[in-house]
Amino acid sequence: MGVFPIINRINHSCLPNCSVQWNSVTDMEELFTMREVRAGEELTICYVDMITNVSTREQGCIRCQ
Repeated sequence: MGVFPIINRINHSCLPNCSVQWNSVTDMEELFTMREVRAGEELTICYVDMITNVSTREQGCIRCQ
């Protein structure tokens, strides 16, 4: 399943509603919403951004450009 068993289950989107960041103080991966998320809406992240360290929606997902 990988290193992050919960975050590994989040699907990719070129316009994600969440961002993933490593917290070096807690040694944990953290998930943050980038906009208001409606009840029942799927949480999504950009897989490529995790590799390239892109953290803002304005920078975009390089996979989809």
